[in-house]
Amino acid sequence: MMASAYDEWAGEKRNANEAILREIGLDPVTLAGMSHQEIRAQLKTIEADPVQSARLPQVMLDHHHHPGPGLRPHSEGLFPRTNHSTSGSAEMLSG
Repeated sequence: MMASAYDEWAGEKRNANEAILREIGLDPVTLAGMSHQEIRAQLKTIEADPVQSARLPQVMLDHHHHPGPGLRPHSEGLFPRTNHSTSGSAEMLSG
């Protein structure tokens, strides 16, 4: 019973993550086969596009949710929240 509930939650989480990736122009299946450097290059391409770069903070806010007490929201920590800038998001992945 517990494993079934976890599997359901994990599936929902994966679907939500994939939806965010698609919304910012990244294909989850393609990403799965990419190296860390290739993913960083894709993020830099998004950051260099003014339209995509401007949309990114709103996408993250749209998918921001509170999973429960003591847990961090889904999108927290992915991008700086103080100025809603995407600058440096590729560098965050290298950390």
